[in-house]
Amino acid sequence: MKRYSYPYLIENKKYQTEWRNWSSDQIPHISEKWGSRITLPNPVALGEFFWYDRALLDRLVKDNSVIFLNYGYFDWQLDELKQSLKKIEENRILVSFCRLPGEWPKNVRLIHTEPMAYQFSRALDRAQLRQKYHRQIKDLKHSFAIMAMGVDQGRHKLMLMLKKMGLLDRAIHSNPKLSKIDGIYIKDDLALNDHLIDVEGKTLGDHGYVKLDVEKNLQILPKLFEECHFYVSIDTNPFLDNRIVCITEKVMWGVTTTTPLLPIWATNKSEQMKNWGFRFDNVGYRGVNESQQGAVQRWCERIMFLDKITQDIEWAQSWENSRGEDSSHNADLARRLHNIIEADIHRQIEELPADFYRL
Repeated sequence: MKRYSYPYLIENKKYQTEWRNWSSDQIPHISEKWGSRITLPNPVALGEFFWYDRALLDRLVKDNSVIFLNYGYFDWQLDELKQSLKKIEENRILVSFCRLPGEWPKNVRLIHTEPMAYQFSRALDRAQLRQKYHRQIKDLKHSFAIMAMGVDQGRHKLMLMLKKMGLLDRAIHSNPKLSKIDGIYIKDDLALNDHLIDVEGKTLGDHGYVKLDVEKNLQILPKLFEECHFYVSIDTNPFLDNRIVCITEKVMWGVTTTTPLLPIWATNKSEQMKNWGFRFDNVGYRGVNESQQGAVQRWCERIMFLDKITQDIEWAQSWENSRGEDSSHNADLARRLHNIIEADIHRQIEELPADFYRL
């Protein structure tokens, strides 16, 4: 991983997300309180991870009383930031996209905002989608939906195994064109490598889908999800559970409709969604001692079991009915989540001790 001794991609700016091209919703209270501050970026550029050397981190925390953090930091990167903060006595505030784990120095206060979940919820509330309650199996067309665009290996390996097992035949999915070479495992306990087959590139909603434009995609994707027995919500880089990432659209699509949810989420995201009150059983990212192939096999087994249920009409209807209350609860909560986030940001700021509040 490359380390920079100068402030590569660090900007002094108001608090904002990467969605500023489609969302005009400003994150409440932050810029009003602190204006423009230095912002540490998501530590990945052009598909490669990066970070800063210790001397630069020391200067940043010494020279800035309030620092805005993006998302995507590894545990060890946050640990190095902590070490720099321990070297100074002055009070500091870190405003982060997501809740930062672990103990922090006594001279530091943390504000977490979940800004992308806030903007998604605002857009969802404006869309005024008509939710489908008491769904009937006879009206459904597909076993499940799954979205796996992007460049990370984990989702691509899952798609290739699903293809080999025939589980994509009755599903709808988004993914780039995948070669069987993309699914090769160094440790191949299942003897799978020689039997993988390519996956054709597809996009849910065809030409109507616009990458990273939630507002427009809300007119397309929910209708497709409602045609499915369940939705597989798998987030970015599911082989990496030691990266702290905020709630993005990849998670929020899973609670947009009353279609039952099968989440494959990072631990910190699962905890945040539970904290807000969403109901689900997280399948989880790759475990600490789990091989890549073992993780993909575990995900496939869960999807395959639910897919089998969908092929038995009576069982499928009973399973659908059993999920109805939680699915309806999640869809309703997603529409008003922005109010919960705004109130929480306000509370965190108001609860700052006086010597921090004045920073």
